[in-house]
Amino acid sequence: MFKTIFASMTGESSQRSVLETSLLLARLFEGEADCVHVQLDPATLAELTRRPFATEFVLEEQIRYLDREARERAEAARKIFESVKETHTAIEGEVGKFPLKWQSVAGIDTDETIARSRPYDVVVVGRDPETYSLGKERIGAIVMACGRPVLIVPERAPKSLDGRVVIAWKNCAEAARVVSVAHPLLMKASQVVIVHAAEGNAKAEPVPSVQKLGENLNRHGCRVETRQLANDGRSAADRIRSFSAEIDADMIVMGAYGHSRLREFIFGGVTSSILDDCAIPVLLFH
Repeated sequence: MFKTIFASMTGESSQRSVLETSLLLARLFEGEADCVHVQLDPATLAELTRRPFATEFVLEEQIRYLDREARERAEAARKIFESVKETHTAIEGEVGKFPLKWQSVAGIDTDETIARSRPYDVVVVGRDPETYSLGKERIGAIVMACGRPVLIVPERAPKSLDGRVVIAWKNCAEAARVVSVAHPLLMKASQVVIVHAAEGNAKAEPVPSVQKLGENLNRHGCRVETRQLANDGRSAADRIRSFSAEIDADMIVMGAYGHSRLREFIFGGVTSSILDDCAIPVLLFH
């Protein structure tokens, strides 16, 4: 069950979606979400701005700039949180029962997010269109190192998370692991659709592992369909994304394919392409 939720608050454009999605999860599983913003503290700022041959004046200017930016992000994140809380408590009259809690901690964002999120059931992070080219490295590091399923949400929050869920299946360890950790969500879904995107010259024929996964999820009580997506000249990611839009899916569940380099996680082609342009949440697990 996803009863404990870690919502990463950065103060960027997707933060309302992170909160709205975390609220959906909390209410779906009768759980709670800690909405955590990590702010650079003065000691960390000083450490980050140390450069060989830099003058004291340059360092002071850098610290002032970074400190001001950190304060602005913290203020933006807190304002979004208070706005969402006020909206939902006003509509639903749950002043004392709002399941999202605010936390502000000091440190380096990626490091603290990874370390603090590990005790939770699921991690929710935002995909900000304006900063995603740089933010992909942060998301990759979190997916690789936190040891928890990571729900990556777009700028607009979904209306629900218990409608249609698409499993992007490939007969490999990454896909098997994410299906296992996503089981609580799959059990809540009104329909689970397992899709396999044929690659190369392979025909859209039944794949034994797809059929068996469908049978096994049915035994658990999931309402399952299977689909083979023929190679029509588009990439596997395009076909999975297009199919998900056609059936009005709430979420895509897929393995975090890729490889690590030092602390950086390099997403594989299909994972990267889906994350580059996806209008619905994507649940990843490494």
